[in-house]
Amino acid sequence: MALRVYLDRINQHPREIITTVDDPDFDTKIQAAIMEKMQGADNNGEAKA
Repeated sequence: MALRVYLDRINQHPREIITTVDDPDFDTKIQAAIMEKMQGADNNGEAKA
């Protein structure tokens, strides 16, 4: 039951597609997304979902 509730909760969040594997700027986009998440964590004291 708890697993079902957890999966339902995480599936409610929209998924943002950052890049695709064949994108020439793949590494840059991934690093930028990670930095954005880290800055959100610094500003809020916790990670953004």
